[in-house]
This record gives sequence, C-alpha cells and structure tokens, in this order.
Amino acid sequence: MNVISPKQCRAARALLDITRADLSTLSNVSPAAIGGFETEATAPRAASISMIRAALEGKGIEFLDDDGVRERRNAVRTYRGKNIHRQLLDEIYSDLKNSGGEILIKGVTEQNWEDGDSKSFLENHLTRLKQAQITERMLVSENSTYFVAPKHWYRKLPSEYFAPHTQWIFKNKIAMVSWGDIETLTIIDDKSLYRAEVLFFNCVWENVAKIVE
Repeated sequence: MNVISPKQCRAARALLDITRADLSTLSNVSPAAIGGFETEATAPRAASISMIRAALEGKGIEFLDDDGVRERRNAVRTYRGKNIHRQLLDEIYSDLKNSGGEILIKGVTEQNWEDGDSKSFLENHLTRLKQAQITERMLVSENSTYFVAPKHWYRKLPSEYFAPHTQWIFKNKIAMVSWGDIETLTIIDDKSLYRAEVLFFNCVWENVAKIVE
C-alpha cells in the first residue's frame, strides 16, 4: 500500500475545502480517527489510511513523492506496489458507496484470492459492496471453477480470448492491474472511454455463456 502522511492529508483537505466530517463521509473512516491521524496523536490502521487516500484521490487529489499534494492534472494515474489492488478496491467502494451502482470486471481469476489474508480481504470487500447495494458483473475464463460472488454475476469467456490482466470499469473510470509480486495499477478517469468500455463489455456479456447454478 502507498501510505500518505498526516501533512498530506491536511493539505489535501485544504485543497478540496472539506472538513474532517466530509472526509469521514467519503472514506468511511471516523472523524476522530482522521483527526488523530492528522495531528499525529494516534496511528490509524493501515486499512483506514488506504481508505482515506482512496477517497481523496477519488476527488481529484494527487499525492507526490516529496510529501506534497496537488490537484490531478491528467486523467491517468499509475501505482506500483505489493497488494496495490487493495487500494483500488477501496477507491471503488469510496466512489460508489453513497449512490450504489455496478462494477464491470474483465480478466478475473479468483483462485488468486484463496490464501488466508487475501480471501478475508475479498470477503470483507464483498460484504461492504452488498451493504452499499453495489453489484458486479464479471467475465471469467471458461475453465474457472472457483466463484466467490453469486454465480449470476459471472459469464464465461472462451479460454483463447481470456487474459489474466484484470480490468475494472466503474464510475467514469477504467482501472487495470498487472499481477505479480509487485503489482502495477493504472487508473484512467475519462467519461468517454468509460462509456465505450461499458458498451463493449455489454456486447460481450450478451454473447458468452452463463454460469450454471
């Protein structure tokens, strides 16, 4: 996870002109925890810092390597790190939790999540999606046999057209992860590209096999 500093959190709020209560609503982290973090009185959980970062980035903040912040100047962000996809899932939840909605996903291989900590994180993520009335549709390989979400959320692609590089389509954004010990995450914030990807996804969805219950 890419961490942020208390100074960056304070500066980001100032740029956005939002209160700790506003940030709490965006991030689902309590105002007290945010205040403790910003004043360095307490050290919040790593998951809480990730959710704060995701909420601020979702509002257009870019965090710089020199402990600075700025409003994002372009529509593309790239991150590298171990388990960086968790930062993405926090951003997806932050973007949709107040309005609900749908996430479209291509290139899903859920067997990668079977190990203890990863499986627990995924299960907690699916629980919060359900509570916020957020649903998913996923395109997986025809060889897939491991399904975490309800089976009607899946359709199967012929194996020759399946690539295990996962793409998420959500809230005017497209996000892509290249997996490995060090993951690469790219997020594109572009409404026109988002709409084009939704149309393409729906075309494929209507023409591939359903999962038999």
